[in-house]
Amino acid sequence: MALAQDAVNRHLKKIKPGGLLVVDSDLAQEVEKGNFQVLSFRHQHRRQEMGSVVVANLILLGGLLKKTAVLSVGPWKSYRGQRPAKAKR
Repeated sequence: MALAQDAVNRHLKKIKPGGLLVVDSDLAQEVEKGNFQVLSFRHQHRRQEMGSVVVANLILLGGLLKKTAVLSVGPWKSYRGQRPAKAKR
């Protein structure tokens, strides 16, 4: 993950073939083409729009999970809208 242009420039050559580069499209406009995929996300914009870096990070994480399919969301959909049980004391 290299959100800013200086990080992209510094680490671009380290990406393995078939790898994934995550960039903030507002902060890193110049990404050389290579044997890797690019996930472009307006992280800075989302952070300002939502007013929270935590929320923006969660949106970024969701995009990353969807792009990589590391985690299946299927089993979690059944929990949507449910409240967790109260802890026993």
